[in-house]
Amino acid sequence: MTTTILSLGGGVDSTALLAIDLHRDEAADLLGMDRADLDRLYPKLDQVVFSDTGAEFDETYDNIALARKKCMAAGLPFTIVSKKTSSGRSIKEDLPEFLNRLGCLPTMPGQSHLCSVKFKGEVMTRWAEDTFTGEIQFVIGIEANEGRRTRFKMKKKKNTKNTYTPIYPLIALDLDRAKCEMVLRHLWDGAVRKSSCFFCPYMQEGEIAELINENPEKWDAVKAIEENFRQTSIVKHQKWIDAGKPTRSDGKAPEGMWSRDSYAEGKRLFAKTIGGKQLSAVEWEARLKKGQLQLFAA
Repeated sequence: MTTTILSLGGGVDSTALLAIDLHRDEAADLLGMDRADLDRLYPKLDQVVFSDTGAEFDETYDNIALARKKCMAAGLPFTIVSKKTSSGRSIKEDLPEFLNRLGCLPTMPGQSHLCSVKFKGEVMTRWAEDTFTGEIQFVIGIEANEGRRTRFKMKKKKNTKNTYTPIYPLIALDLDRAKCEMVLRHLWDGAVRKSSCFFCPYMQEGEIAELINENPEKWDAVKAIEENFRQTSIVKHQKWIDAGKPTRSDGKAPEGMWSRDSYAEGKRLFAKTIGGKQLSAVEWEARLKKGQLQLFAA
């Protein structure tokens, strides 16, 4: 048995996929194709799941609420999962709580995106293991011109009872960002913003300025996460030095120790560089106040 599940992030791409599924006849006409071809390239959904990191923008949560309402009206099962509610977890926490507990950043040297791996793919896979049996198709919103990003980040375990396969209907349907936005204009009646954590390391200058100006509470949380990282980086690295620089069998420092003082080496929350240097949150704020940082033009 095959179960087709949309991984809904609440942004443009995944919302466009949901809009198409809920309005397949209209979508086929809009895209200039036969309904049969649409269904072949994009199998009908059996389930929609949203993995809540606890770090989304308010507009994204509003869109998720709208999506849930639409799915319920259409009889399409809709589930919200999170690491705070996931079965088998000894520590139940959202992404901000995780970062603050460990004093780390969403991306650390040599590591993958924590948000994608631990708080989305891993959580959805555990939920699917508990809920379904057989072949699981996770529908992922990757645009036609984003081939380099076609990876579904899930933590595979030897004892998984199901088979997991990611599928990318936007690529199959040749839908880029402009076409996804066109779909939303015709088939969706709510505002949809770019989906990302409010402290996404890959924000651009204008997005950082927007965050500072329009979401002061979230900006304070950003500064707290980075300051906690600054303090933790010093302490855990010194602990490793004091212990004689031990390593585990995989070459990494033991738990609770860091072999690098990443903050001292220049690692900051936001990856964007100015003059080859990553700026701290405080420096980004100062840059905005000096008028060197312009608001994002949507």
